[in-house]
Amino acid sequence: DVCSSDLETLCAGAVAFNVDLEHYGVQIPVMPNNWEHYVGIEFSRVGEAVDRLTADPSRLGTIAERGREWALLNYSPRRMAERLLAAVGFSDPAITR
Repeated sequence: DVCSSDLETLCAGAVAFNVDLEHYGVQIPVMPNNWEHYVGIEFSRVGEAVDRLTADPSRLGTIAERGREWALLNYSPRRMAERLLAAVGFSDPAITR
């Protein structure tokens, strides 16, 4: 799953390499898009990912930038607290604005 080190990587503006979350059935409240927010790799297709990166290494900067934006928008402490409060039925508009 997406752990804190992945989020730290994304927030730092670096490219996160992980398993292909969707392919391996990982579910988190807000899913990142593979090859847009992170580089997800299927174990049986590692060579394809390497070839894709080798063919266009400039895409890493774009993935890093989009990944950082996604992480800050969806997994900042405030957003995570808002989801937790909503999950337990707390809906004070003064807190969730």
